[in-house]
Amino acid sequence: LANVRTGSQNGEIWLNAVPNLGNPDSTTWLNSTVQLSDGQGGWSISQQADSTLTSLSPSWSVVSNGQSPEPPAFAEANGVLYAAVRGANNDLYWSSSSNSGQTWAAWQNAGSFSTDEAPSLAVVDGTVYLAYLGNGNSEINIAWLNDAATNSWSNQYQIPNQGAETICMLNENNSLVLYYQGTNDNIYRTATTTPTSNTGWQENSIQLDRIFMPACI
Repeated sequence: LANVRTGSQNGEIWLNAVPNLGNPDSTTWLNSTVQLSDGQGGWSISQQADSTLTSLSPSWSVVSNGQSPEPPAFAEANGVLYAAVRGANNDLYWSSSSNSGQTWAAWQNAGSFSTDEAPSLAVVDGTVYLAYLGNGNSEINIAWLNDAATNSWSNQYQIPNQGAETICMLNENNSLVLYYQGTNDNIYRTATTTPTSNTGWQENSIQLDRIFMPACI
């Protein structure tokens, strides 16, 4: 975590956290800052006055023995964290955690959906939506979780007249929004306020081309 100073410290970079080189799984947090000076003698690092070093070592664990050839997707709804992944057999699987990711439910098939790319999740009005590309094609499919307790999913539909190489879905002002890399490598945004229907999607280019799609955040 860094910030660039102005005024009398113009151009200096101050850090609020640095890696603990003695333990690659931990981070050193500082009550104040660490300053990287760009003086004439080159870069140096020094602890600021009155700052205290605290080393945090997170505990890492596997999510219910989950594995995937693609990055997972996550979303939170009503205090429950949801995950979706593409399985090695190209089926889509999902899991959930009600304690902030400390423990996870067993993986379940997400409907009969199949893809050869990474899926994406988002939540609108408390409903978990799943977006994924068709298996071997560029069609953008949308489905939603009707009942987590019974693993009940809606039928999927395709967003008409839009094709993608990679997708990223999120909630923007209570609209379901997809950013995607088109088959021509241009980056597009498409959105709807009625995500249970395929008729309300509005598309526009965001004036970027010939680049790789950024990851969902």
